[in-house]
Amino acid sequence: EMYEGSHGILDWYDVAENNNLDPDDENDESEIDELYNEEKESWMEYYVELTEEDDLEDEEMFEL
Repeated sequence: EMYEGSHGILDWYDVAENNNLDPDDENDESEIDELYNEEKESWMEYYVELTEEDDLEDEEMFEL
């Protein structure tokens, strides 16, 4: 959330505006929350590095 408004990440109010929803309308708040969470999740990336301590089962789990 600290990156809201930076580098293309929309804040909660921008999400509402872009989806023609009213942030002051209680009926729209849950939909805005859902769309906002999708916005945040779309910017997340996860990196996994196996270490020597990881066993074979862990390594097989991460193979695609």
